[in-house]
Amino acid sequence: MTKISLTFPDPVSSPVPLWQFFGADNPRDYSIEHGVGTPDVLPLLDRNMEITREWQWYIRALNPNMSAEQVSALLGPQKAFTNRDPSEPVADWILGENLSAQLPKFPKVFTCGYNCHSGRAEGNELIVTTLNGNHPPPDAGLVNPQSHPWFFFHATIVRVRNSIESRYPFPQGAAAWGYGQPYVYMPLVARFEVRVPLSSIRAVNVFFLPYT
Repeated sequence: MTKISLTFPDPVSSPVPLWQFFGADNPRDYSIEHGVGTPDVLPLLDRNMEITREWQWYIRALNPNMSAEQVSALLGPQKAFTNRDPSEPVADWILGENLSAQLPKFPKVFTCGYNCHSGRAEGNELIVTTLNGNHPPPDAGLVNPQSHPWFFFHATIVRVRNSIESRYPFPQGAAAWGYGQPYVYMPLVARFEVRVPLSSIRAVNVFFLPYT
């Protein structure tokens, strides 16, 4: 993938405690080995979640200036967040296709490296604040990447070349939610409690975007 030249806004203050999540080793090792950018996927919990009609529509609403086809592709069989056998059809409520098929799933609770999220420290762990996947999503007009950015993550690509790491948005993104740059937004959503070691994150006082 070709790196996009972007200028990113300055960090902004937050009304809730924030932690920045370090990136996982696997995407970086893959980038070094193959010399390409790769989705900077960071699994937080090994529990799946069906992406219902309402949650699919919510993801569509989070990316209002992307085409329906581009948003649908985020839930594709080889797009990082919903990997599966490409021969298995799934219900696509964004495009209105295969509606009698099984629902797509997030196989794990995901974010991408260096996104900022909220939570509560307990011992040597952070109990991560997520959207509740046991219920329908909130109204995107009330809970969105502008109003509550810690409930979402920017879908990013990481590339390591000559020991220098670059992180940039998924290429199909579009400007929205007060940002002039073309970003892709995904919900931080779980059906179960998510805990991560404090050693894998750092406390921050402002909301940083994950890009370099």
